[in-house]
Amino acid sequence: DCHELGYTGRMVVVEILIMTESLYDCIAQRDRKRMAEVAKKEGFHTMYEHGLERVLAGETTLKELLAYCPEEN
Repeated sequence: DCHELGYTGRMVVVEILIMTESLYDCIAQRDRKRMAEVAKKEGFHTMYEHGLERVLAGETTLKELLAYCPEEN
């Protein structure tokens, strides 16, 4: 029962970083900036980005997303 709020149940908003050879190299070189660039290039989405996808799909609200996942810089 959604109590007339429009949503019911829970959903998962996640970050999953699949390690690749390129990312291992960044870690070995301790190059955080390059690691972020490589991860993005290889399809990584932050928790905030995943949450925004859920907002745009009408599955939750921006208010709910920001309550649990602050905006990125």
